[in-house]
Amino acid sequence: MAVISVHYSSQLLNSQTIVRIIMPDNILNKPVPVIWWLHGLGDDGSVWIRKTRLELIATQYKVAVIIPDMQRSFSQNIQGGLPFFDYINKELPEYLHSIFNLSDRRDENFLVGNSMGGYGSYKLSAISPKRFSYVATLSPVTNLKTVTTFMRDFPSIFTSNPESIENLVGLMGKTQNELSNIHWLQLMGADDPLKSDSINFVKETKDKLHINLNQKISPGNHNWTFWDKQLTEIFNWLPLQKVLTGGIIQK
Repeated sequence: MAVISVHYSSQLLNSQTIVRIIMPDNILNKPVPVIWWLHGLGDDGSVWIRKTRLELIATQYKVAVIIPDMQRSFSQNIQGGLPFFDYINKELPEYLHSIFNLSDRRDENFLVGNSMGGYGSYKLSAISPKRFSYVATLSPVTNLKTVTTFMRDFPSIFTSNPESIENLVGLMGKTQNELSNIHWLQLMGADDPLKSDSINFVKETKDKLHINLNQKISPGNHNWTFWDKQLTEIFNWLPLQKVLTGGIIQK
């Protein structure tokens, strides 16, 4: 695998930015399947490469892993600030498709995010449900009221009133039919402080939207030890062998 750091000038973010890509060697003359990977609060795109076995495990598959720097944005178009959601939803995919031979097929595009990136994964899939066939989250933030207790810059990213922000269930309800075609996986540590919020979110999503997020709770906390351990689970769950052999993904 090659680890590529793409430095480019984002028109939407109005600055230089970085996106890190784990790219397979010996790429065949066809578009490469993609895992879009969103990092957590307080991190950047380098952390999944530095602190986990992501590159090592990804070498078993001819799949590109794209890890953009999302700062502390929660994949939001920040009020009075930068449009990070438009960046991850539109500008970045279009730019990367222009310089790399990446697949734009829904059945060859997957989405993974941890913590803040888990929130972003739910939001991104809710607004663009036809982009991804499989979505996995690790220890996702699902209740923004919880975030206000440890995120001092919350008002600058969202608003001073979290009640005014549409919750994830409401957002997902707008594309409920399309979201039912996505395969879901949520991995949560038994000692994670976000577990209670996550359980409530999973139940509400199932009761109101009839979408099963396939939550799995196992020993662990909200940390890199837990997230690194879950990589094998995620890669075994993704249909990467089918992609390699040209199989058709069925829902």
